[in-house]
Amino acid sequence: MTDNNERLLRGFVDREAQVGHFSQIVTGAGRGVVAIWGESGKGKSSLRAKLYHEASLRGLQRSEVVVKSTTGNDYLSILRKIRDDLGASSFPYFTDRCNYFTKPEYEVKFNLQGANISIAENTKMVATQIDEMVGVKITDSNINIIRSDLGIEASATRAQLTEAFFVNLEAVATDKPIVILIDTIEKLQKDTLLWLKEDFVEKILCGTTKVVCCIFGQQNIELRNAYHHFNELIVEEELPPLGEAHIEEYLVNRGIDAVAARGLAAMLKNFTHGNPMQVALAADAFLTGIKK
Repeated sequence: MTDNNERLLRGFVDREAQVGHFSQIVTGAGRGVVAIWGESGKGKSSLRAKLYHEASLRGLQRSEVVVKSTTGNDYLSILRKIRDDLGASSFPYFTDRCNYFTKPEYEVKFNLQGANISIAENTKMVATQIDEMVGVKITDSNINIIRSDLGIEASATRAQLTEAFFVNLEAVATDKPIVILIDTIEKLQKDTLLWLKEDFVEKILCGTTKVVCCIFGQQNIELRNAYHHFNELIVEEELPPLGEAHIEEYLVNRGIDAVAARGLAAMLKNFTHGNPMQVALAADAFLTGIKK
């Protein structure tokens, strides 16, 4: 979303329900997934900004990932962005694995059961070695191309890197949830979208680390169907259009006279069908016309 669009959407209203669902998970189980979807212009990015601010007010560790069409749309870029937001120095094992799988002739610094670690099977071993990892400085090569000389299938590499990430994430976690926001998932590579749904989300729902992940996209990825045993930890919701009263409130927030806003709201409700971005653009055009 452009800076101009962010500005137009900044005064939005009528998203209290979604913020409330987020707050319930944060203050309740402290672990879960919120999946929000809607067509372009529905205000998903504006809601993401609200939830990020809400996490900040609560003093929670947080990460914000906005997927682009050409960059950051693969699983490794997503994991690296979250790592850097939370503090790269706390993810030495994950960074070590990133280098191993991408940098030719790299020798691993940490070896938890060779190159294949399972958190569930190696909990005690991880617990005894995790303190040694944190604080060790390992610089990421930031290479995104996986080595071809290792003879490991892409799916196995992806699984091992995801495991390594969650090993360090568990060490970073406190009694307060970590909040991860991932926006515009429709721009993800197909295999990365599948990874997000089947691997990343599963680690959160089936794990014990307090993580609240909010996912925003144009389509419903149907997590409740995939994880029906964890439905109490999943919120899925399509963003509704703005009603006339909320359009009027938004127009007033943008500085339009209350009387004019009342009449304009009724017209915009019919014209825009409550699409927040279209309402915002119409308000901008109205205010520009007044200035002229």
